[in-house]
This record gives sequence, structure tokens and C-alpha cells, in this order.
Amino acid sequence: MTTKGKTFLDQLLEPSDESRAALRTQVKLARQRMRNRADRLLVRSTSIAEAIKVDEGAFNNFMQGRQRLPESAHQKLAHYLVDKKLVTAWDDGQEEARNPGALFYALAHFLDVSGQTLDNLSKEAPGLYTMWRSSTHLPGKYVKGMLRIEHDEVSKVISTREVQRYSGGDGTVAISETFEGNMIKKARHYIMFSRQTQRSGPPRITVLDNVLFEDGKIVVMQGMTAGFYGENALFCAPIYLERVTVDEDELKNGLYIDSDIPESVKLKLEVRVSHGIVWF
Repeated sequence: MTTKGKTFLDQLLEPSDESRAALRTQVKLARQRMRNRADRLLVRSTSIAEAIKVDEGAFNNFMQGRQRLPESAHQKLAHYLVDKKLVTAWDDGQEEARNPGALFYALAHFLDVSGQTLDNLSKEAPGLYTMWRSSTHLPGKYVKGMLRIEHDEVSKVISTREVQRYSGGDGTVAISETFEGNMIKKARHYIMFSRQTQRSGPPRITVLDNVLFEDGKIVVMQGMTAGFYGENALFCAPIYLERVTVDEDELKNGLYIDSDIPESVKLKLEVRVSHGIVWF
């Protein structure tokens, strides 16, 4: 949708596979943005179908990619989205992407996560966790870090903050790293996208698929984390987390990188390599 000399509306008005896909995306994005707003009725199928003069079934089939809209309805839909200020051009999206919670809702939309799933996640995940994984800084040793998961009651965003520390020694420098991001859930997988604060490097992705519950709360999570170490070293490692009830400052004081961790935790950080594939 970058045809030179044409406005964003011009590109949407011209029926094509690309513009049809763009219209579907714009409707979905508008629904995501307006899900908790009073004017969300504007993006319901009944409202849009009435505005573009087609029956609701035909519009739903269009949204699911099962059929095309008549050319007149296609153009009415483009005008409807623009006139109601529901459409987001690429340049406009830059500002919207800076809004708090933009990444969280973009991930929810991209992964097609239901509202019920997000509601469940907001109840079962928030809390403080001890986190263990193998160290990239000191090979052969283990990181004991912490993870804080929070749910904002106003924005509904679920955010994460991971902290790990090493006091230095044995010819190595002291380090302290903080990663902030968001958690989303898809099927039985809990996925965290985060980046290191005060740096502009690439993201870290953590996928947790072995989860235990107690009284409706997550108490244990196990999976893998992937990211970058240094300028260009890519790593992927098992990760294990346990919910704790201590004060956050108390947990922070106990963060370290060492070889002395519980044997039960070490067993959970083992991996198996088979035919060039790492299994967690």
C-alpha cells in the first residue's frame, strides 16, 4: 500500500487483494482500540453492514476472507472508516505505537487472543517470581533473578520487569540488567516480549509452556528464553520460575550468578540436543 502519488484513502478505494486485506486489518485494529470505549458500536458488524448497504452475513464473510464485497460496498467501507476516523495510516501509526500498552494490544491482536484469555491471564499471572537460567556472563554458572508481573487496572495491560545482578569478582565486572515488556497468553503458552532498559538493542523473547497452578494462581513456570548477549551472540536457554511471597527488596538482595543453586532447579534447566534441534 505504498503506491507513489496516491493517498492512503485512494489506495483503500481501489479494489484489490491488497486493499481488501488492508480494510480487514483496519476494522480489526479499530475494534481492538475501541473495545472498552462507548463508541465501539461503530465497528460492530451490524453497524458497518448497514452503513455500506450489505447484509451482515456478507460483511462477516468478507471479514473472514470467504468472499469479496461489491465494488460499491468496498468503497463505502473505505469512506466509512476514514470519515469516522477509524482508519490508521502508516504515518499515523507511529504516534499511536507510542501510547502506553500499544505493544500489549498489538500482540493480542496479532496473535488473535480473546478477551476471556486476557482476563484469565490478568488474574493468574501477576506477582513476584524467582527466576533461574544458565548464565551467559559466566558459563557453567546460573543466574538467580527475579520477575515481576503486573496488571494495570486502568489500561488492562499486563507488564513484566525482569532483574538480574552479579556483584563481580574473579576478574569479571559487576553487572545489573533490567528487562521490561509485556506478557501475553496464546493457547497454553505464556509469552513475554521484553527489552533491556537504557539500551536500544534487540528484544528478548520468553516462552513458558509448563505451568502449575495453586488456588487459581500460577506458582511455577518453565520454558525457554532467547535473546542476544553482547553485540552479536545469540543464545537460547531453559528458564524456570517460582512464585514467591517475600518482599521485592528482600528478593533483590538475594540475586546472584553462582553454581550453587538447588539440585531440583538444575534438573529443570537441562536440555537435550537431537539432530541439530534443542529440546526444552
